[in-house]
Amino acid sequence: MVGPRFVSIRTRLALGLITFLVLSLGTLGIFLNLAITQTLQAQTIELEKRYAENIQQSINQVLFAGKYHVQAYVEILVQRDPGLRYVMVIDRETRRAIAHSDPSKVGQVFDDPMTDRGFEALVRNDAIAQAAKMPDGEPIHDVSLPYLRGYLREPAGIIRIGTSTASLWKVVDQARAISLMIILGFLAAGTLLAFLITLRLTSRLNQLVATVQRFGAGDYGALVPRMLGPGDEIDQLGTSFNDMAGKLKEYAGGLEQQVEDRTRELAEANARLSAGEQLLRMVVTNAPIILFAFDKHGKVLLSEGRGLEVLGLKPGELVGRTLTDVYPQARDDVRQALAGEHVHVVRRTEGVVVEEWFNPVLDGSGAVNRVIGVAVDITERIHLEAQLRNQYERLKELDRLKSNFVNAVTHELRTPLTSIMGYAEFLEDEIGGKLAESQLEFVRQIQRGSRRLEFLLNDLLDFARIEAGTFRLRLASDDLGLKMREIVESLRPQAEEAGIQLHVALPNAPLVFRMDSQRVGQVLINLIGNALKFTPPGGTITVSAHREDGVVRCEVTDTGIGIAPEDLPKLFQRFSQLESGVRQGKGAGLGLSISKALVEAHGGTIGVTSEPNRGSTFWFTLPFEPAQQSEAAPPEGEAA
Repeated sequence: MVGPRFVSIRTRLALGLITFLVLSLGTLGIFLNLAITQTLQAQTIELEKRYAENIQQSINQVLFAGKYHVQAYVEILVQRDPGLRYVMVIDRETRRAIAHSDPSKVGQVFDDPMTDRGFEALVRNDAIAQAAKMPDGEPIHDVSLPYLRGYLREPAGIIRIGTSTASLWKVVDQARAISLMIILGFLAAGTLLAFLITLRLTSRLNQLVATVQRFGAGDYGALVPRMLGPGDEIDQLGTSFNDMAGKLKEYAGGLEQQVEDRTRELAEANARLSAGEQLLRMVVTNAPIILFAFDKHGKVLLSEGRGLEVLGLKPGELVGRTLTDVYPQARDDVRQALAGEHVHVVRRTEGVVVEEWFNPVLDGSGAVNRVIGVAVDITERIHLEAQLRNQYERLKELDRLKSNFVNAVTHELRTPLTSIMGYAEFLEDEIGGKLAESQLEFVRQIQRGSRRLEFLLNDLLDFARIEAGTFRLRLASDDLGLKMREIVESLRPQAEEAGIQLHVALPNAPLVFRMDSQRVGQVLINLIGNALKFTPPGGTITVSAHREDGVVRCEVTDTGIGIAPEDLPKLFQRFSQLESGVRQGKGAGLGLSISKALVEAHGGTIGVTSEPNRGSTFWFTLPFEPAQQSEAAPPEGEAA
């Protein structure tokens, strides 16, 4: 494509200025010529009038002497003055020439329009000048003046004098030649001045253009030279360009760095993408699955995965074929996926169990254009699940037998234990006779062992109820603070015997809300009992409670041996005992699991924080539900 023709600014400016000068000077010359011509004509006419008036006075004097003398006089005037073309005297009444420079026209009647116009001089009593032409076409001025007759000086006619205008136009031509030379001189000077101005302007513009071209070629250090002295718009443009060039240079430097950084990032991302693609391909190729992709017509676009071996196929072997031709069992599933449904099916074929997914892929308009299918051989998993179900059923039966056994043993042991505890009380009260101090100590040992056995049986019975799902709470309004003080006071002798200080920290306001006070007391006894077991003599146990965020938080803090971090997850499991508890033979490992079940039955949570050799804090929370004034405790055994 050919671009527009180039015309430099210098040429445009020079042509514009020269055109302006030509038009201006031409217009000036026209007006000057008109002014000169009109001025010269007016001056000439005025001189002709004065000349005609002199002739008028002479003719009037001659007419006074006689008209024959006038004829001779006008002939002499025309002969003497080469500028005169005719002189005639016309009578007012007859319109006849009574004297004429051409004797042949004496007595001729002049009733032409110019003569009519000339007779107006009689009315105006003044000279009237008119433009006229001689028979040969020469332009002349015709001046008409009145002539006077007799002593009374009455107007009797007019004197017409024809003067040649050749000298006038000669002067006009000379004036025009002089004005033309002046105009041409001004035009030459203006053209030179326009050239110098455009040369100065365009030289600076050329510097600006050259700098811009260097800048466009990559020379970001190119600057426009500054002008010495006062600046103008071009200098301001150069300054603005220099400022812009500086900023662009900074920006280009930063942009180059950004391009380098971005190129490096893209190279790294491409490397990661390639690695990820290779990894994905390796996974898809070696995974024990079948991965399909086919278009909306059911033609296979992708078939990968080691699971193809089950079908006796190789990766990529199905590409270009129709899946329903190779695997007709999936025909309906593929149709549903092409209809936009997500299909999940487990299919059994010749002893092989395959789990299949067919998911539609939508284009921008929401239409299905691809379907992705995944098939996994789950035969082995199905067999393992069947085995696990069988094992679960066996374990469930064993657990039921265990629960029945524990329930039966607990009930069977409770009766003889009651008898042992009763007879021990008889012996302690010396109903059968006085006992020695050593014998009384034996009795106390029997009582302590019986109480431990009773606690164990109670835990086993609660455990059996929890496992059987027959455990129920008896919710009623009660004061937790009062219950905590009672339990602490009941365990204080045991703490004093072990050399441990037992403290209680409770708020001043009562903590009255709905709870099963017996079961909460059981939780506190378990936690405080554990603290007593694992706190050495000289230690301290603090039992506290307070409200926070709609719950009541209870804590049992001791200065005992603490618990290792790896043992914390085992604490609330059934029949779980830490190594320290096993060595000391303390408990059956049911107390904390039962406590957890009791707290969770209230809708609360339980936990522990501990560090080895720095003690432990067991805590639990209970929902704080303020008691109603008319609320009463439910009867024994009623579920709340």
